[in-house]
Amino acid sequence: MNYSVIIVAGGKGTRTNLTYNKVFKNVAGRPLLEYSLKAFDNSEACTEIILVVNEEDYAKATHAFGAMCDVIIKGGKSRRESVYNGLKHVNNPYVMIHDGARPYVSKAVLLRVIKALEHHDSVSPSIRMSDTLKRVENQWVINAVDRDNLVGLQTPQAFKTDVIKKAHEMAPKDTLIATCDLSMVEETLNIAGFIVEGDIKSMKYTHACDESLLELILNDAYRTKS
Repeated sequence: MNYSVIIVAGGKGTRTNLTYNKVFKNVAGRPLLEYSLKAFDNSEACTEIILVVNEEDYAKATHAFGAMCDVIIKGGKSRRESVYNGLKHVNNPYVMIHDGARPYVSKAVLLRVIKALEHHDSVSPSIRMSDTLKRVENQWVINAVDRDNLVGLQTPQAFKTDVIKKAHEMAPKDTLIATCDLSMVEETLNIAGFIVEGDIKSMKYTHACDESLLELILNDAYRTKS
């Protein structure tokens, strides 16, 4: 089964205290975005890599990553617009959507997602909650939250292309679910997402303090084997 991937890389880097898009940040010796680009390039089933960036980063991204993509396009004002712009270029019946600031993509997770996509319209890797969860109001603990049925969603999320396109076209413009494609499909088309095991190492670079942990993860994953 062949698939396309849309890598959304329009982040500003504000919470990481950077003055530029965080996907260009060197971590463990490489630009952050390079890791996920190579992961999908090494996936035999991935036949099309579509990179979506901010208009102001287009020239820089083309210079840095153009040889690693099939096409680089300009995103919109929101993540939803950027994903939809990417969907217009998809040439496969299946598509994955991945966060450009999530550099570690394991082969095992990709294989689990691909296998599930053969039988489901909407798939996401996920991780179980390990911390105790509490509901609070005004900084006071109200009650406990049962974590047994709670997961954290990761990317790449994967879909039948016509399903995710339809969800983007039908979802209300002001919807709060637009940052999660799996949720958009569920709430717009009433198609439940199927969950597969993710990887705790597939963390997103969100805050400045994430860099040191990501460096450890990436150095361990990609160090030269003797």
